[in-house]
Amino acid sequence: MLQEDVGLMAEMGLNAYRFSISWSRLIPNGKGPINPKGLDYYNNLMGNSSTEPYIAAHNILLSHASAATLYRKKYQGMLPQTNATEDLSATQRAHDLWMGW
Repeated sequence: MLQEDVGLMAEMGLNAYRFSISWSRLIPNGKGPINPKGLDYYNNLMGNSSTEPYIAAHNILLSHASAATLYRKKYQGMLPQTNATEDLSATQRAHDLWMGW
């Protein structure tokens, strides 16, 4: 069934799949030895597990950096111009007003 589902997702053009790990599949008794069949299941599902997690983390970092850059560009006015008390105070008031107290 797993291979059929993965095949269907590939036919649909999906290039990503989010799943949760069923810990009871990996460690049936809640502690103790790992179930080799459960481990094989997730290894088959993930494909190249030696590089894919790193690629996914890299893409998450890129998307975060992109969002942070966009936020900085759009809301630059919400940063104090200097560290003077007046600028810090004005920035806090603007932030409070913008965020709704």
